[in-house]
Amino acid sequence: MLQDINMYLPDDIFVKTDRASMFFSIETRSPLVDRRVVEFSEKLPHTEKIKGLNGKSLIRELLKKYLPSRIINKKKMGFGLPLDDLIRNDLKDFSINSIKDLEKIELPFINLNEINYMMKLHFEKRKNYSYELWNLIMLSTWYRKFYSD
Repeated sequence: MLQDINMYLPDDIFVKTDRASMFFSIETRSPLVDRRVVEFSEKLPHTEKIKGLNGKSLIRELLKKYLPSRIINKKKMGFGLPLDDLIRNDLKDFSINSIKDLEKIELPFINLNEINYMMKLHFEKRKNYSYELWNLIMLSTWYRKFYSD
């Protein structure tokens, strides 16, 4: 919890929330990180915070009075970018050019034939290589920014 409070929340979650809310002109609040709530939770024994595989057990118990169990027990859902579609559509030219730029780098661990094959399968929607391709696209972008002439 201390790791989350000191690093994950301020360096990741709060930044994303702040940017998204400012972009859409929305005022946001994070009631569970109110100083009083955090101080209260620090005093609770571990057994009151997590029961089995369920975190926030005290809050879940309180919410039973107000919400149906299907909402309280709903699995956590993350938010991910549709990288596969972005690479195929909106970022297609950028992706292709970035992969082509890898040819100039000549790194021994880069197999251009394999990468081109992955691109072909990805663009034909025969296989989703979005995460692998995205890493290569970012490598190319990073290399261009810091090492190219």
